[in-house]
Amino acid sequence: MRAAGARYPAERVLGELVNEYAAHSPQFAASWREHDVRPVATLRKRLRHPELGELDLDCQTLLVPGTDLRLVLYTAQPGGPSAAALARLPT
Repeated sequence: MRAAGARYPAERVLGELVNEYAAHSPQFAASWREHDVRPVATLRKRLRHPELGELDLDCQTLLVPGTDLRLVLYTAQPGGPSAAALARLPT
């Protein structure tokens, strides 16, 4: 939300959302005032594929500067069970 607020400072709905969260959560209000935000470089996600079953994948979101575009990459740890399962997919 902090990044969106910096990118769209005149966005009224975002401001209202921040105010609503702050009214209900003293922890959120304090974090928002202190700018206590850090980007998360990589997230680990568990997905259920209909044929391969559970996959543990790393998810990275890359922002395209000057646009609203995002590139989302999912990768499996090399040599791990999820990588082996993905290798079974037809190319």
